Amino acid sequence: MALLIKNEEGKMNQRNIAFFAKELWMVIIGGIFLLGMVMPMAAQTFSLKKASITGGGFLNDEAGIAAYVNVNQAIDLSMAKKVFRTVENETDTCLNGSVGIPDLDENQDAHVYVHKDGWIVAYYLNDEPVAKILNWTRFAQDKTVRPNNLDVVIGIICNSAGLPIPKIKYYDFKYPHANRIVFIADANDAPGDNSFNVKLPSNFVFFERSISHYSHTDGNWGAKSELLIDGAVLDKIAPPDHNWKYQYKTINPTTLSIDEFHTVNIKNSDSSLFSCGVLVLVYQEP
Repeated sequence: MALLIKNEEGKMNQRNIAFFAKELWMVIIGGIFLLGMVMPMAAQTFSLKKASITGGGFLNDEAGIAAYVNVNQAIDLSMAKKVFRTVENETDTCLNGSVGIPDLDENQDAHVYVHKDGWIVAYYLNDEPVAKILNWTRFAQDKTVRPNNLDVVIGIICNSAGLPIPKIKYYDFKYPHANRIVFIADANDAPGDNSFNVKLPSNFVFFERSISHYSHTDGNWGAKSELLIDGAVLDKIAPPDHNWKYQYKTINPTTLSIDEFHTVNIKNSDSSLFSCGVLVLVYQEP
């Protein structure tokens, strides 16, 4: 059996899983240990790399998780501006504001910085959890954690300005020493529980632990989904009838302490629900 993991280029890879019992498996993803009876639906890890972004010094003060590209050609700022919902700062050389994401509320808008020399940076603020970048409308279609909200916004800017979309890179301005992010996603489409275990090794430095939780109901008003760690409810959703809802938050480091296995569980009240949870870890790998 193998766990399907997408790499940074978005290509699907398979990694073998060692069996310790008839249905018990263990796998290491980006140095993070996963153990369980049922495999998570999807997992992905990618690197965080700093770049010298022209005119982007202000990002050190306000940005958190960010996606960026350099298109290696001049950008027509007037073309890029057409898709901005708001413009906070505009000069002859750069543009800064917010861009909406299709099918999502305005509070999910990403902040965007565009410099005419070729830089495009999409980011969330440094007081927002990294898990905010999860795009649940895309996940519902493809069952993968990418493209995320920041990927989508960079694509919108490039399309508006008539530019190719190069490989997207990431950096966390809030945690400049972090060099990796891992997303571990699981789902439950039945009543009851679906869980996996995760262990954070002590030789890594973990800067942030956050979760994103999604649920959709086929029509049972009052049905609820819960996301738990070690039996403690961290998030609860009662989605509207025939609709979906999602929430995200940072979790306390003591909730997911190092060097011991923790059980992450998605619990549904009945069969009308399809629910997903994603654990997001920002860390420094030696």
